[in-house]
Amino acid sequence: MFTQYRCTIIRGKSQRMMDSLLPAYAGIIHQICPCPEAEFNSQFDEMISRYTHAKSENAMASAKTIANHRTEIAGKLFGLFRKSDGMVYASDKCKNYVKNEDNPMFFKDICLKFQFPNGMDKQYFNHHDEGIKIRQFVFIIKAMKYASELSVKLSLNEVYYYILNCKETLSSNYSPKEIVDYIVSDRRKGVLNQVPGGSYDMQHLTEQINLLVLSNLVRLENDYLSLNLKENVAISHFLSIDHSVLPVLLESNSEESKRAFLYEWQEYYTSVSYSGLEDLQTPNDALEPSASTITSSDTSGKSSEQIIATDKPESDPDLGDLGENLIYNYERNRIQKSDSRLAIKVQAVGARRGLGYDIQSVYGQENLSKREFHKYIEVKSTKRVTPPTSLDSDWMDTVTMTRNEWVAAEQYGENYFIYRVIFSTAGPFVHVIHNPYKKNEEGSIQAIPTNYRVDIFKESINPIITNEQVYEVIGAA
Repeated sequence: MFTQYRCTIIRGKSQRMMDSLLPAYAGIIHQICPCPEAEFNSQFDEMISRYTHAKSENAMASAKTIANHRTEIAGKLFGLFRKSDGMVYASDKCKNYVKNEDNPMFFKDICLKFQFPNGMDKQYFNHHDEGIKIRQFVFIIKAMKYASELSVKLSLNEVYYYILNCKETLSSNYSPKEIVDYIVSDRRKGVLNQVPGGSYDMQHLTEQINLLVLSNLVRLENDYLSLNLKENVAISHFLSIDHSVLPVLLESNSEESKRAFLYEWQEYYTSVSYSGLEDLQTPNDALEPSASTITSSDTSGKSSEQIIATDKPESDPDLGDLGENLIYNYERNRIQKSDSRLAIKVQAVGARRGLGYDIQSVYGQENLSKREFHKYIEVKSTKRVTPPTSLDSDWMDTVTMTRNEWVAAEQYGENYFIYRVIFSTAGPFVHVIHNPYKKNEEGSIQAIPTNYRVDIFKESINPIITNEQVYEVIGAA
C-alpha cells in the first residue's frame, strides 16, 4: 500500500548555508552575465572560491567542490542562470531576487515549481517510466492544511514515509486528505511506519524539508511540522495549485522529445512565477518572533545586544523602508539614552536623492572623543529564515551600492557605515561595516563596479552618420 521509493534532489548545503549562499550566487551571476560559457565558468568559480574558502589537499577535489556550487546548486537547484547558444544569462529568478532580497520568497518559488520528475534529475526518465508525477511541496501544504483542520500535526517521519518516499503518493494515486486519514488511522492503531535504512536513505528527504522551511511556509519544532499562518496568502496560492498536473512533462522517449523537454524545463524553472508572484512575497510580520532586540556586530565578529523600541507601522512598508525605520529607531533611542540633547541630530534622510546614505546620526557614548561628530549610515536590508552568524568560517554576504553611495563612502571615510539589516525568524540582526571604502582598499571586502555612466561630448563623436547615409544603406539593403 505504501511502497517505499527513492526520489532524490540536487544536494544543497545546510539551511543556514543556503540562506547565506543565495545572495552571493545571485550577486556574482548578476554581475558577470551575460557572457560566454567558458568565461562564466572561470569567473564564477574564482569569485565563489573567495566566499567559500574551499580548502583541500587535493586540488582537483577542491576545484570539483567549487564547480559544484555553480553547476548543481546555483544552476540546477536554484535556477539562477540559463544557457543559450554558448552564452550564459542571469535568469529572471536571479534578477528578481537581486531586486527584492527576499530569501523566503525565492524558496517559495522553488517549492512551487519543484516536481518529480524534473529536469534537474538524472533519473528523470526512470521516474517518468515508473509513473511518478507530483508537485510534492504543494501536496505537503495541502496535507498539512487538512491535518490542521483535524487539530493534527504531521511528524517528519510521517511526511517522509507517507509522502516523500511513498511511490503511490509520488504517482498521485492518493489525495492529501486520503494520506492524512491513513496517518491518523495508523496512529490510532499504534502503527509506526518509517523509512527503512540509514542516513543515505534519509538525506534526500531532509534536504526537501530544508527547502520548505526556508520558504517560511512551515515551521519545524520537535520533529513536527506546522503551517506558518502569517504566510496565509502564499499558502492559499499553494492550495490553489493542482499537485498532480505538471507544467513540464516528457511527451515521449524520443531523443527529440527529451531535448525539447530539457529546454522547456530550463525556461520554466529559471523564470519567475509571474502568476501569483505578489502572493509569494514575505509579509513583514511573517518572520517570527517579533523581537524587541537588535544584535549588531562588526566584521571582527564581536557583538552586543541592545534593547530598542519599535512601533509596528499601520501599513506594511517595503523592505528598504522597514530596515531604515529599524535603524532610525535604534540610533535615536541609543543617543536619547545617553544624551537627549543630541537625539535631534539623528535624521532619516533616505528619501532625499543623491546623498549616498539613509541615516545621519552621531557617535554619542560609543566614541566620546567624537561624541558630536556625524555618522553617515547606509542601510541594506534582506529577509531570510535562518539567523545569520558572522562567526561561521563560511560566512558570506553581498550587497549592491549605487555610485552615489560609494562616492559617499569614500568622501566620509571613517564616519561612513553600512548597516546590513537581516530580518530572520530569530528577530532582526545587524552587521555593521565601518568605513567600507578603506576595507575595500585593504582587501577585507571586495567592491566591484557593475554600472558605468558614460558622458559623451562633442569632441568624442567620430564619425557622424547622417540620415541620408542611413537611408542610403537601408535602401541598398
